[in-house]
Amino acid sequence: MQAMFLVFFLPSTHRAVPGLTLCWLIPLSRAQVLEVNIKPGWKEGTKITFSGKGDELAPGGPAADLVFVIKQQPHPTFTRTGNDLHATVKLPLVAALTGGSASLQMPDGRTLALPVSAAQPVSHGSTRVVAGEGMPISKQPGRRGDLHVKFEVLFPRQLSQQQKEQLRHILPAQ
Repeated sequence: MQAMFLVFFLPSTHRAVPGLTLCWLIPLSRAQVLEVNIKPGWKEGTKITFSGKGDELAPGGPAADLVFVIKQQPHPTFTRTGNDLHATVKLPLVAALTGGSASLQMPDGRTLALPVSAAQPVSHGSTRVVAGEGMPISKQPGRRGDLHVKFEVLFPRQLSQQQKEQLRHILPAQ
């Protein structure tokens, strides 16, 4: 006898858990809907167990548990380390030297402004930690990890001879 299964793939619509996909097989003979509520901040490997909702271990015997395991999908902008998020932001050279602002679209849909001070120029590869802008901490409601922003300073592709002379006059030789 061939077993028949329903296969479900459900993309997450939760703004704090982007890209998460749930997948499971259910035998057609016992098909039922189980709702899996993914809490913001849950880490990869977190298990959700439905007791007695799996297959019977022996005919007529008790049903096994059905266990779902959280699998994190890659995000195009952010990587996660524990409760912290890491991202790289591109910053034009003029803003790195004279101040300005960079912005970062957060996973929850907000745009985070990252002010750059004219008093402290930003160097290529430097990082800034923004407290409380990482992932929600599931066991500590209201608390979040940190956001680690690495700056990629964008240099002009070409300069005219006049621009080079002006820069030599303005910038100190080190």
